[in-house]
Amino acid sequence: MIIFPMVIVFSLIAFVYFKVFQSRGYGPAQRQLYGAKASISLGIFVLSFGVNAYINYQTTTAAVIGLIFTALGAANIYFGSRQHRHFSPLAKEEKQQTA
Repeated sequence: MIIFPMVIVFSLIAFVYFKVFQSRGYGPAQRQLYGAKASISLGIFVLSFGVNAYINYQTTTAAVIGLIFTALGAANIYFGSRQHRHFSPLAKEEKQQTA
């Protein structure tokens, strides 16, 4: 399947993009918001890597590694989205105060 390698590449590019913008943020809430977006992108990367490993190499070792990566990726996505929901209104308020 070609879909998982494409998701892996795009999520890795998004991770680097958000990490660069995290260092360029204009306030602490904005930096945390970009960090949360980077965490979600990293979670998508790890999750899709785990699913891809399981699908392509259907062995017991690949199943164990795939399950571990899938669990870690899902946890990263979950906690990153919680962090994003928390810091999104704070970043908007911070942006309005500076503008």
